[in-house]
Amino acid sequence: MLFIENIMALLEKFEIPYFNLLKQKNRDVDLDLVFVEGAITTATEIQELKEIRNRSKVLVAMGACACYGGVPAMRNFVESSALRKYVYYKADHPEAVPVSGIGMHVNVDYYMRGCPIIKTEFVEFIESFLQGKIMEPFQGSVCKQCPRGPNCFLRSKVECLGAATHGG
Repeated sequence: MLFIENIMALLEKFEIPYFNLLKQKNRDVDLDLVFVEGAITTATEIQELKEIRNRSKVLVAMGACACYGGVPAMRNFVESSALRKYVYYKADHPEAVPVSGIGMHVNVDYYMRGCPIIKTEFVEFIESFLQGKIMEPFQGSVCKQCPRGPNCFLRSKVECLGAATHGG
């Protein structure tokens, strides 16, 4: 988000009562729009997420980790001892749960996929929200948007993951 042109002018159209990384006050206010970033890794995070969902009108999963669990979800497929030894020192934390996207625990109104997210999608979503609408998400694979058209890699028997990659 920080690299979106004119982000401050866009955000000035909102009152931002709570921003977890910047200020901790106003944790109990009702919220019109919430962006959640990051995967769920502990029972405490599940509880916090449910509390946020109860106070929000529109909740957006922002980024691959919030949508699917992202890279942290790899810990679900590695033995705990290996994680402790190499990377995820919290893998055997007493509250640890299998890593997941937020949609496994609460209703999500919009999924903003990607890592990083697509800047234009973020701006279009905000502008749509300001007009009282929730933008319709792109449906289908990358193939629907591919500029190669009739010169499709798959038709040419060249490996391509477009058919298995969400478009948008």
